[in-house]
Amino acid sequence: MAYARTHLIDTKNTGFYHLISRCVRRAWLCGVDDQSGRNFNHRKDWIEQRILKLSRVFAVEIYSYAIMSNHYHVVVRVQPLEPRNWTDEMVAKRWLMLCPVKGSAASSRQQYKLQLETLITDKSRLDVCRERLGSVSWFMRFINEPLARLANREDQCTGRFWEGRFKSQALLDEAALLACMAYVDLNPTRAEMTDNILVNPHTSINHRIKHMVQAESKTNLVPINGSLGNHPPVLDITLRGYQSLLVWTAQVKRDNPGLLPPITVYRNLGKLGQNVDDWLCFYNMQHNRTCRAFGSNEAVLSFIKKIGQHWIKFYQQQSQVHSPG
Repeated sequence: MAYARTHLIDTKNTGFYHLISRCVRRAWLCGVDDQSGRNFNHRKDWIEQRILKLSRVFAVEIYSYAIMSNHYHVVVRVQPLEPRNWTDEMVAKRWLMLCPVKGSAASSRQQYKLQLETLITDKSRLDVCRERLGSVSWFMRFINEPLARLANREDQCTGRFWEGRFKSQALLDEAALLACMAYVDLNPTRAEMTDNILVNPHTSINHRIKHMVQAESKTNLVPINGSLGNHPPVLDITLRGYQSLLVWTAQVKRDNPGLLPPITVYRNLGKLGQNVDDWLCFYNMQHNRTCRAFGSNEAVLSFIKKIGQHWIKFYQQQSQVHSPG
């Protein structure tokens, strides 16, 4: 049964979410289509840059992402009420970044000033824009709609390109967030798209190593990109520690199940109150994308109660992972 988006995504409080959009009609988002032989790799850069760009417009921070052949994953932190702290001019400028003025350079500059002034003075319209800039659904809409139009033009067809709704999974605690980030970053490795874990193209780990290695060499992981300002890191793990965790997890899952982790992995898992078996079980549960929430026993119980649900898939397994002893 499909749940209303308002039940799955909190529109009043800060939250972390795992979001997935998948193509329909066997359409190929990126890469080489096995059916037609056409290469759509040029779309990978587009969708990656689109995600990063929109994170600077919406009240959203990006923690992890992976662009796959016919779907993509993104792990976000959203503060839906943050736009209330933005000035009217900030809201208007951000919205016009999403809906830019078209025309010649000279006429566009004049039209932009006129539209900016008009939007700032239209308080009711500005309130709508402010609410949308804190919405996960509008964030995903502005990612998906332009790409759907582009893909349909390239494929010379009409109709739906994406599934009716993007999938969303609430990440309820630090362990769930870290497991989901690792699951997303290792997606190309599991799909056998690449053997080099740390340079998986069009993933957040590749972006972090290329652009953030200096900033995160000795400090805890921070968002890749976003508009929510400075705040303490959520995860007590450095980029180097995260790299070690990814490498070891991939090796265990791929070809060496008995491989013992390095001491840094033990230490980082200990900070989350987990042992090696807990981590692998938690990581494995991310393969189930129908689970609406992911986290500790107590956090999942609270989530179930909040949305008025009496049962949630894989709740028993999550309970076992977090049970005492």
